[in-house]
Amino acid sequence: MPWLEGVDLECMDCHSDVELFMEKDGKEISVFVDESVLKRSAHEIFDCADCHEGFDGMETPHKEGSLAVDCLSCHEEADPDSHAFHLDFLKKPFAMTASTECLDCHGGHDTEEIDSEEFRFTRQNQMQSCGECHELEMEQFRDSAHGLGILSGMDTAPDCLECHKDPTILKNGDTLKARKAQLEQCKSCHLDEASVSERTRMGAQFIESYGHSVHGKELESGNPDAANCVDCHGSHEMNRLMVESSRVNKFHQAETCAACHEESAVAFNAGIHAQALRQGILDSPGCSDCHGEHNILFHDDPASPVSPHNVSKILCGECHGSVRLSQKYGISSDRFQTFSDSFHGLAVRGGAVEAVNCASCHGYHTILPTSD
Repeated sequence: MPWLEGVDLECMDCHSDVELFMEKDGKEISVFVDESVLKRSAHEIFDCADCHEGFDGMETPHKEGSLAVDCLSCHEEADPDSHAFHLDFLKKPFAMTASTECLDCHGGHDTEEIDSEEFRFTRQNQMQSCGECHELEMEQFRDSAHGLGILSGMDTAPDCLECHKDPTILKNGDTLKARKAQLEQCKSCHLDEASVSERTRMGAQFIESYGHSVHGKELESGNPDAANCVDCHGSHEMNRLMVESSRVNKFHQAETCAACHEESAVAFNAGIHAQALRQGILDSPGCSDCHGEHNILFHDDPASPVSPHNVSKILCGECHGSVRLSQKYGISSDRFQTFSDSFHGLAVRGGAVEAVNCASCHGYHTILPTSD
């Protein structure tokens, strides 16, 4: 129908007035309609009454009861992948905010065509649109590896709807389903998409190794407290290890791991290695330098770097037997060699796991200097 014919002209006789207001819940609300905005919208071909059904223009108010527009009368098959949450919120009492209607996301008279650059949920516009309600999440995401990827035009970077498309409703306090869903969501890109996994320094094998770790096995066996991707990397604020603010950056690892391993983190922070890190010495080990990253194993697993058989040779000896580090920091380079040549060292090299190793004397996390 051509713009502003018939019933629309009657509506605009009043609603073109910028000073037209109605009272609702004790508040004055503008009912002015900007013709220029509506004419550019996705709904420009419709009459007012196509959306505002049952309205009598000769009566005030025009309709008894709710004046809300029922968008689902036309959009009855709204894409569930892009409406995984808010569509259900209209029907249920547990919405995060009092207003999660269609117009809160898509606008009213200014609704854009889905293929328009101005559409609120293009990849480039989602951050700002979702951020109108989810402000903190938007700020975190904007500076994350994913957000920066989108802003730079990286087509493999996930946007809001890419991750938030499969609702996992928590019932009876059971979080296991949600935590496994988070893991699968991350794997769907970082493991299953070659173009994404190749961006990781060590490739798909590095991502896949989580499944063989103590965390991965515990989660798979049904422990909802086992750490998944989000626990370590964060969600909206996820960033690369070398970014200073990253939760897995060496300077923040103890804080991140402390969420589960509080006692160990407190002990580590009292030791010489943490003291060196606080001084900005990057050669000092953090949690992942000793325990590994994705493939963290039980401490008594023979393949673990902190197992009794490996802790001296593979772990401590890597730094304390290094001529480069010894010269750089003025520490004795013969400490590890003298241990290796000792009775204890020979026993360890021979495979005796009960023999004394570095940690037996120096401790594990609270390792102190000899001057202490």
